[in-house]
Amino acid sequence: MKKNYLIIGYIIYLVGVVSGSCFAVHNPPIWTPFGISIAAIILGSILIRIAYKVEKPKKDENTEEVKEDKGIFQKYLTEIVETSKKIFENAEKENYDRNKTKDDIDSLLTNAINEFVNRKQFMINILGMKYFGEIFIPFSYGERMLNRAWSAFTDDVKEEGMSSLGESIEAFEETLLIIKRITRKKGTGELI
Repeated sequence: MKKNYLIIGYIIYLVGVVSGSCFAVHNPPIWTPFGISIAAIILGSILIRIAYKVEKPKKDENTEEVKEDKGIFQKYLTEIVETSKKIFENAEKENYDRNKTKDDIDSLLTNAINEFVNRKQFMINILGMKYFGEIFIPFSYGERMLNRAWSAFTDDVKEEGMSSLGESIEAFEETLLIIKRITRKKGTGELI
């Protein structure tokens, strides 16, 4: 249904732009058809906007799905923290494999972190922009430090890699605590 709005919206919008351009360049301008073209542009824009609008689920509807997805946020972050700690422990060893450490970090970045980031619009819809910002400030710092650790291990600078990896773990743990606090349930399961 929303795809139909998108297609129809773009068609109406484009017809309005083309016809409006034609009527506007006529000397003297033909005002009535030009006005209709402007109305078509506005109508097309509204239909496109409706097609792209993501509906925010009501708290009473689909509560199981919302609870499940909030659990998914925690699941991904827990996986990120645990995997980061394992990478850190392996890299601490005297005879660590630099390439394996780099590949493990790369795998973490492309899998769990991307899955978490891909759900950001859902997080904004469920939690609101304020809580989303509160979550993503330490998360983005952790991701940045993880990228820095990957770069350091690639360049075989173990000390910097360990330091950056440690900072990323701390940032991800802080993010996990924030998500647990935000998604904590009251008696009715509402968000704080």
